[in-house]
Amino acid sequence: MKQDLMELISAMPTIETHFRKFEAVEGLCVPSGEFIYDDFEFIEWQEAIKFELQEIFDRTKDKYIGNIINVNGVIHKFDGKNYNERESFNKLKGSLSVIQKNIDKYYPVET
Repeated sequence: MKQDLMELISAMPTIETHFRKFEAVEGLCVPSGEFIYDDFEFIEWQEAIKFELQEIFDRTKDKYIGNIINVNGVIHKFDGKNYNERESFNKLKGSLSVIQKNIDKYYPVET
């Protein structure tokens, strides 16, 4: 619900500390990059974000939320194959920041 999503959004700085940097090693076909896709705390956080956003989408059919959670959306770009996970995380942070600033649109006060 609203408070759960707000707590998840406020946890972003802590989650971001879980990135690991890999440097290219001669003889290996692994490029340099920052990765987070296999960190358990990140996975748990990401799944909780997906759950909350899916609840909003199911209730409101909001296109902005739908674009974040669809199979091509930013929330799905953490799979170890994306060498721009830092960029994807920054886009997700931006999206969640916009949602936070407009939270009352998604959780209107009931009268």
